[in-house]
Amino acid sequence: TLTASAPIRLSASSTLTVIGPSITGFTPAQGPVGTTVTITGQNFDAVPANNQVRFNGVAAVIASATTTSITTTVPQGATTGPITVTTPIATATSSASFTVTPSQDFTVTATPSSVLSLPGSSVAYSVTLVPQGTFSQLAALSVTNLPPGASAVFTPPYISPNGSALLTVTTTAATPVGSRTLEVLATATREGVTVTRTAAVGLNVQASGQTVLVGQVLDDEEKPLAGVSIKLGGSTLTTLGVTDAAGNFFVPNMPTGTHVVLVDGSTANTAEFTYPSVPLTLTIQSGVVNTLGFTPFLHPTPTSKLMPITAGQTTVLTNPDLPGFKMTIPAGVQIIGWDGQPNTRVGVTAMAVDRSSLPPIPAGQTSRVIYLFSFGKLGGGLPTGNVPVDTPNDVGGLPGDKIDLYFFNEAPDGTAPNQWEKYG
Repeated sequence: TLTASAPIRLSASSTLTVIGPSITGFTPAQGPVGTTVTITGQNFDAVPANNQVRFNGVAAVIASATTTSITTTVPQGATTGPITVTTPIATATSSASFTVTPSQDFTVTATPSSVLSLPGSSVAYSVTLVPQGTFSQLAALSVTNLPPGASAVFTPPYISPNGSALLTVTTTAATPVGSRTLEVLATATREGVTVTRTAAVGLNVQASGQTVLVGQVLDDEEKPLAGVSIKLGGSTLTTLGVTDAAGNFFVPNMPTGTHVVLVDGSTANTAEFTYPSVPLTLTIQSGVVNTLGFTPFLHPTPTSKLMPITAGQTTVLTNPDLPGFKMTIPAGVQIIGWDGQPNTRVGVTAMAVDRSSLPPIPAGQTSRVIYLFSFGKLGGGLPTGNVPVDTPNDVGGLPGDKIDLYFFNEAPDGTAPNQWEKYG
């Protein structure tokens, strides 16, 4: 109320309404420290210094201001809560809270989403840590809700950002039949606080007594290889199953007796890499869990390193990664593939004997390297003539030493024994 005086000493009064600021909204609704936020409303002071902005009580720096808009940034130390704007007139508080998100975080994924298993067998899941922002810490892995009689191992037990690990779950005869949801946990320190992220996967344990073939296929880096076909050999190949995201395969109702089983890596080929295919002669027993007897590590051959084989010309195969290796295919000699046609490309890769695509070398033999030949298509090849091969002295032999050479004699139709044999 204002009172005015006049010479005639008459009094008069009127009402003056002072309108303070109001907040109608802000964008974005969330973000980490340093995020630029625009606050909209009414009756802000057009002079930035005449406004005070706080995020849940923590003062922020104002970049610009008008009577209807203020631009600011989320300050250090801010937590989730309302935004306030104070002018010389009054203070306005937002009806909604601004959510302060961490500048770094992570999630964990596990695949496949569900796996079939039998009591007394092992299955695997691929676990991946996905970083967000500047997250760069190691996370410890664990799993909960395992069924009775089951155990779990992570390889490795810690995982780095964008890294992966294998979770292997092994059941026993005491593991009950049924489905169960396992929870995979990744625990790490984020901005000084210990946090845990989880992923759920299913384990479906089926009744024992079935005739199945199970196993896992990995690549040369011991990572799961998905998309590899498991086929029944013969004059016609029959697909029995395909490896999942963790490299598992589970073939139910497997025919008993002796069969050729083909681990067909060609179905996992990409434009950049080609994978080998390995035929194995297995004896399948009825009513039990059958395995390959080893884990195949399918080594990729870069398609860029496949050398053309030109009919009528001598082909000399080398590999910059294998100094001292040379294979010479003489003019007039062909290498006939499993399809009965001459192979037109060839490449070579070296495999460590303990991480090979093939079964273990014969007992009592010592070697450091196995040379794997790739022809850019399904299967190997049989030369129509002599093909000289020079290799480095991998076994460290001395002059005059006699060195036995072995090869894996293979064929998907059963015309070869699919086993290691000595040359000559």
